Amino acid sequence: MIASLALLSVLGCGPSLDEEPEPEQALGTVDSALTTCGTSCPNGYYATGSGPNYACGNAFGNTATSCNPITGASLAACGTYCPNGYYATGSGSNSACGTAFGNTATSCKATSGSSLTACGTYCPNGYYATGSGSNYACGTAFGNTATSCKTIEGASLTTCGKYCPLEYYASSSGFNYACGDAFGNTATACKATSGSSLTTCGTYCPNGYYATGSGSNSACGTAFGNTATSCKTIEGASLTTCGTYCPLEYYASSSGSNYACGDAFGNTATACKATSGSSLTTCGTYCPNGYYATGSGSNYACGTAFGSTATACKAIAGASLTTCGTYCPNGYYATSSGPNYSCGNAFGNTATSCSQL
Repeated sequence: MIASLALLSVLGCGPSLDEEPEPEQALGTVDSALTTCGTSCPNGYYATGSGPNYACGNAFGNTATSCNPITGASLAACGTYCPNGYYATGSGSNSACGTAFGNTATSCKATSGSSLTACGTYCPNGYYATGSGSNYACGTAFGNTATSCKTIEGASLTTCGKYCPLEYYASSSGFNYACGDAFGNTATACKATSGSSLTTCGTYCPNGYYATGSGSNSACGTAFGNTATSCKTIEGASLTTCGTYCPLEYYASSSGSNYACGDAFGNTATACKATSGSSLTTCGTYCPNGYYATGSGSNYACGTAFGSTATACKAIAGASLTTCGTYCPNGYYATSSGPNYSCGNAFGNTATSCSQL
């Protein structure tokens, strides 16, 4: 129904998208509307209009946006993005939205049920794509395209395109004309992650796994370069992964050739250690989460993959700290900077003093 109204609006017939639909059911606490500078509404609100406001100043493009609380089974939001928990069913002109939103509004519905049809090529959270086709109610904002979506469940599923949902991995791919041009007429067979090892199409292991090798696999198809990667569960105080990226909460201690990793990873593997202690030394110039750089220098064990460079890191703590480079850790701000040759060329021989927010 909302999509039909959206099409009539575009054609100049029926209700306009300027008229916000009445909520059919409450999804959250209703607060009062507000007006904010710029074009981004705060969490829990969506945009209903925008216009000039010189009190907002140049920093906000002299623009202000009217925002309403996110509530109800349906709503009309300025622009082409629906709030979390909603999906697009149509779009059309809405002069109240202003040039900041391309004078466009989108009709949105609250997600519910085992299947739905969303404008564009992205399914809402908790759903995956099973097909796509033309839908003029979606409007040019969405390329006049809509996607059929189903709820994510089961040990296996087949999704349009090449990206499996989180906690799933690709086992094969091939042509599927129901997926349409929007997805390159391609579909991917996905399996739920389980066990200590698995083989996935492409070069990216699913969450909780790391790469141990790669090679040809025609079942993966051209969408994945006919390549598959062997993956293992992330565990232990140390591990060796293909490529140059260690899993989160690990850091690189060395790298070298490993032909089992294959061309997909440049025949390179990296030795990784679990982060621990107040200080550590990692290959490259990036400290792991929770640490900041205090110096850098040559380390040939790190190999050419890391420019034969290693960085000394310390655990983030205290009201103030001095880090190499010009970026302070999250929760800190820069108070001064200057030369520090222990930081090395990797950081431009520069250090920054940071204070806690």
